[in-house]
Amino acid sequence: MKYLDSTGLATLWAKIKNHVSSSIAALSNVYAAISHTHTKSQITDLTDASTSAAGLMTAAMVKKLNDIDTGANKYVLPTAAKDTLGGVKTTSTVTSASGYTAAPIISGVPYYKDTDTKVTSAANHYAPAEDTDAELQAELDGSVTAYALNAEREVVTGIKLQRDAKGHVVGVKTTKAKVKDTNTTYGDASTSAKGLMTTAMVAKLNDVAAGAQVNVIEKVKVNGTELTPSSKAVDINIPTDNASLTNGAGYQTAAQVQALIDSSLTSAITPRGSIPSADIPTPNAARLGYMYNITDELNINTTALIGMFVDVNSHGTTKYPAGTNIVCVKVGADEYKWDVMAGFVDLSAYALTQDIQSLTTTEIDDICQ
Repeated sequence: MKYLDSTGLATLWAKIKNHVSSSIAALSNVYAAISHTHTKSQITDLTDASTSAAGLMTAAMVKKLNDIDTGANKYVLPTAAKDTLGGVKTTSTVTSASGYTAAPIISGVPYYKDTDTKVTSAANHYAPAEDTDAELQAELDGSVTAYALNAEREVVTGIKLQRDAKGHVVGVKTTKAKVKDTNTTYGDASTSAKGLMTTAMVAKLNDVAAGAQVNVIEKVKVNGTELTPSSKAVDINIPTDNASLTNGAGYQTAAQVQALIDSSLTSAITPRGSIPSADIPTPNAARLGYMYNITDELNINTTALIGMFVDVNSHGTTKYPAGTNIVCVKVGADEYKWDVMAGFVDLSAYALTQDIQSLTTTEIDDICQ
């Protein structure tokens, strides 16, 4: 393997610059330099521009162009019409729009229409007919509120609207009368209205014992001891953990016991001898901490083993030589896998120091020919 050091790089760069310079010199014999120019008298194949042929722009053309305002355009004012903005003829003699409504523009002339609708007499104003007594009474009958039995009360019996000659309402005339309700018919009583008590109600009332009350708990006891209510309430203290029990302060919960067991098993490694890779057992809680020595080459990236091992790429390889040790570890709440304790890194693809040499100047010359 060859590499390019600083000396070789300097040689290569010199060759690149020399090649570029030679290429530029060769181009100068074919193309003109950027600074090369021509005067008008030297140009013999171009005439002045015209409306039919391209050419050179004359001084007169430049002056005419300079005399045109920026953004100028040829514009003809159209005649104003519907949806078209334009000019309007001045034949109209209207000097004020007061009392008029704009109408369409016809042939450029605006037309207006007098829309004054002021009432000048009762003849051109609508005068509705007066409401009849029967119509007004029908409305009143539905609006009179209830009142006490045999109580005399004054109610409105008629309303008439008073209008002027143009039909405008100028007043209201009412008629009144005193009425007395002598109706003695009552309905049954309900939860929303007073009334007569039915036989069913009386029977239900008779079935209720004298002094009856709603069922309530009168005493509260805990383990035979009566509790005294405070502010109409009884607070019963129920223990929520072992520490709250009189005889339970020293006991451990199931979770605490399991945590201690898991901690002890995780930290302990138990050698279980040597086995071939084909006999590796399934990892589980019972094998937590078990360590095996594998007697042949171990390839954990196989269908049979890939799901039984911690991340197959965690050690940079999936193949390990004979003599590799594996141990059962806990990786989840109830999940166990084998983990490789020792392995190796395959460096066969890497070059040795003695195999790496720098390119010589001769070799660079041969490459850049």
